[in-house]
Order: sequence, then C-alpha cells, then structure tokens
Amino acid sequence: FDYNLAYETPTYGKYTAKAYPLVNNADVYVAVDGSDSNPGTLDKPLATFEGAVKKVRELKKTAKDEIVVAFKAGNYGVLKTHLTAEDTGTAAVPIKYCAYGDGEVVFSNGIEIKEKDFVKISDAEKSMFTKETADKIYKYDVSKYLTDDMDLTGSMMFSTTTTCNVARYPNYGALTNFTDRVDDKSVIFTVAGIKRDVDAFGDIKGAKVMGYFKYEWLGEEYTIQSYDKTTGIITFTDGGSEGIGYEDNENNGEGNHVFYMYDFPAALDYKGEYYIDRDAKVLYAYDPKGDYLLAIEGDMLWLEGNVDHVSFVKLTLQGTTGVALYAEASDYITIDQCKVYGT
Repeated sequence: FDYNLAYETPTYGKYTAKAYPLVNNADVYVAVDGSDSNPGTLDKPLATFEGAVKKVRELKKTAKDEIVVAFKAGNYGVLKTHLTAEDTGTAAVPIKYCAYGDGEVVFSNGIEIKEKDFVKISDAEKSMFTKETADKIYKYDVSKYLTDDMDLTGSMMFSTTTTCNVARYPNYGALTNFTDRVDDKSVIFTVAGIKRDVDAFGDIKGAKVMGYFKYEWLGEEYTIQSYDKTTGIITFTDGGSEGIGYEDNENNGEGNHVFYMYDFPAALDYKGEYYIDRDAKVLYAYDPKGDYLLAIEGDMLWLEGNVDHVSFVKLTLQGTTGVALYAEASDYITIDQCKVYGT
C-alpha cells in the first residue's frame, strides 16, 4: 500500500510582556541621579534603597493606605539592605517597592565586564599558565570596583553566551583510582599520565581539591599545602572532618575514590573557564567572548523578621554569591515580576 507521512510543525504559545503604565501615583520616587537629601518627589527623587526605607518610616506615621516607592530605570549598584520590624507594612497600609515603568531597575553587587574590557596578560604573567594556553589568557583588574567590605573569597563569574566554570583539572569529570594514602593529610599519585600533567602545572600551592577521600558518600574540599614532584606526594593543609583513608568493605575500595583539582592558574585552559587572583584582585579568563558578570560575596535584601505586607515588583537583583532576597518569619510578602540573575 502507499501512504504519505506529513509532519506539521506545532504552534507554541508565545509570551507577550504586559504593558504597564508609569507609576505616577507613588508616594516616594528614587532615581540613580537623585539625592537622599531630596524630598523623594517625581521631580526631586531620592537616590538609594536605604533612603527610600527611611522615607517610608516617616510616611508610616500618618499613612492611611498603601505606600508605594517607585524606582526609575537604571543600575543602582550595590544593595545591602536589612529591613526590620520597623519597616513592616500592615493589611491596611501595605508597602510596595516597584519599578517606575520607564525601564529596567537593577541592583547589582557584582561587576559587569564587557568583552572589550579584557586585556592580554603580560609576559611576566604568562609563567603562571601553561605554554599552550598563555596566549589565550586575558585579564581584568577588579580592584578599583571593590569597597572595603567586598570579599572575593566566593566570587563567581557568569556569562550571557557561555557556561562559566572556575579553572579545573580535568575540565570534565574526575580523576579515578590514582592515589594511595600516605598519612592523614597526604596522598601520592600512582598513575604516570596524571603525574606528568600535574608536574607541568608548576607551583600548585593553594589550589583546591574536591573529592571522596575516605567514604564514597562524603565529598570534601582540601587546600594543597605542597606537592613534591620527585615523590608524587601531595599534602593538604588539613585532613578534613574525617581524615584521608580507605574503608575496607566491599562497596568502598580504592577504585571508588575520585577527585578533581580546581582554582589554580595553570588549569585555565578551556573556553568559559576563569581564575581569580584574590590577592592581586585580578580576574583571568580563557579566550573570553561576550559580556560577563562577576558576582561578589554579600547579601542584598534581607527581611530580618516581623516584616509583613511588603511587595517587590519588577526589580532586578544580580551579582551576589550570598543571598539576593531573604525573608525570615515574615508574612504576606509578594515578589512579582522580579529577576534574580548571577547569584
């Protein structure tokens, strides 16, 4: 018999953003070019989230209905605000923090980096990396953007075009069955190919190692204190919570122990990888393409408790490795059309 097979491309629903009018009836206005010494009107707006919170506290004393704070479009930079019971709304007088409607409202604890802002590393810096990769390493000095209370310890990089990972070896997966225990803080490489690669990295002191060193169900992180190329012994700064060792049972032999190395410059050899020199406050990236966001440690918006009847509408919170928005023991909290990115 003859037959014809016809495939019809399905039609999917398309999201269409709703058009919202400008918030022209707000009680408080905030703009990036405003000033917290202003009264907070549309013509003379405040400048910060903190300034708006103080103004709301004043308005609460006489308010009869909802208090609305409208933020004009722009990037307001670092946000580190704690709301307390003093900042609560009520069922009769709720509080709304929202976008004015003229564009995106951004609060960012991170550093936005354009592709064009990266520069080639110097000849002196090339010694930190392998010969095969040095010509593809670029850097960005972040020191001028950091304040005294900013910490690069847990910083992470995000990209609009690719997945970002901290420099690691191997780039994917883990290393299996190549170590023997020396003592509670040391292991020894037993696979020649792996040892050859690690020897080529040069100084790996300070690099991190993540893996299963005693139990196959307990992943722990170690910091490398030293590596002896002659003996192949790698020593960590401590032995973790359980120490290093192998459990003798049928489900947990030496072959089950795996780990990988990361956060050291010589491992920077793959697209999307990065390394942060936290002492020099310099970000290194392998052949960076597109725009990036370096998230910095630090909580952004924290409701400490008994903060009720508060809403956040059309706000963007980005660039933190801490907490973007947290509410503790608070009721009737609304988060509407907000974007949380790079956290």
